[in-house]
Amino acid sequence: MPIFRRDSEPPEGPHETGVTRRPVPPPAQAGGPAVTRIAPGSQMVGEITGTANVVIEGDLQGEVRIEGKVRVEPGGRVRGGLQGGELEVAGRVHGDVVGRERITLDASAELYGNLSAPRVVIHEGALFKGQVEMGAGTGGGRRSAAAEKPRPKGDDRRASPASPKTGSEAGTEGGTA
Repeated sequence: MPIFRRDSEPPEGPHETGVTRRPVPPPAQAGGPAVTRIAPGSQMVGEITGTANVVIEGDLQGEVRIEGKVRVEPGGRVRGGLQGGELEVAGRVHGDVVGRERITLDASAELYGNLSAPRVVIHEGALFKGQVEMGAGTGGGRRSAAAEKPRPKGDDRRASPASPKTGSEAGTEGGTA
């Protein structure tokens, strides 16, 4: 009988401990970003910067500015801003959130602050109080070449909604039709 190889199923019997086990993500791929985790029950005060992905399951008072992904788990709480490539909030955040690619608020999210990213997803049930800025060029994302191409002179498609041109102003001078 081999010592280190299991040839059969595990033995039957009471193996349940009553502890709920959550799946553990696999370790970072060789050459891939590492994961910084703030565990449940932990409290951290300070700033997190770098290239690693961040998972917040405990309490953080401070800023997160990273290149990778940020995930605030349902039990996680953040008092401070979050900035990263892709952000997913399922817990509570009091601060502005800036994503270079995308921000997702899960149904269990509570966010009190502003969102800025090229793409924003807010699931039904999420609590959000703040403003959203989205589209090309927001959240530090790259603008497309079409968005940066200069418009021809006289082509002002960004007319202020507070003062739209009426028919008499649009094509005639002096107010006569």
